[in-house]
Amino acid sequence: MAPRVGDSLTCERARDVTRTVLAARGVSEADTGDALLVVTELVANARRHAGGATALRVTCRPPTVEIEVSDDSPEQPVERPSRSDEPGRFGWAVINRIAERVTTAIRSGGKTISVVVAARTGTGPDPIGPASAGTAASETGRPATAGPAGAQPPALAAAHPTDDRKQQAHG
Repeated sequence: MAPRVGDSLTCERARDVTRTVLAARGVSEADTGDALLVVTELVANARRHAGGATALRVTCRPPTVEIEVSDDSPEQPVERPSRSDEPGRFGWAVINRIAERVTTAIRSGGKTISVVVAARTGTGPDPIGPASAGTAASETGRPATAGPAGAQPPALAAAHPTDDRKQQAHG
């Protein structure tokens, strides 16, 4: 089901997109599990702290995958202290422990968090090129889509504004 205007990307849909991209490149189960955990935490954090995710882009270039989640809040993510008797508040710490690199790009109207994690296939770099997919709520409420480039498998693509973009590294 496509996101409707006003609805944000769900964790389930984000995992489906990520799993599809990683499976197309034969990424190991362990690395797929890490990527699914990261995308789930990013989307859940966007839903909890920023009103929901507005876009997702997953680009797999073995031995890594880049997961980008955008939202409408310009606020930087922060690691929040957690008490042992209080559920949650571990997501950002988990993301930073799993990730090879985490960056936040602040733009007018929000931010995009980009996380790079391992995506090993056991066969070396992918000779086909990157697999990429994404989803975003468009003005019509349908996911933004584009066709594949070159020999890439079919993929969805999502774009996000890049005006006034500032990079800040985390972790």
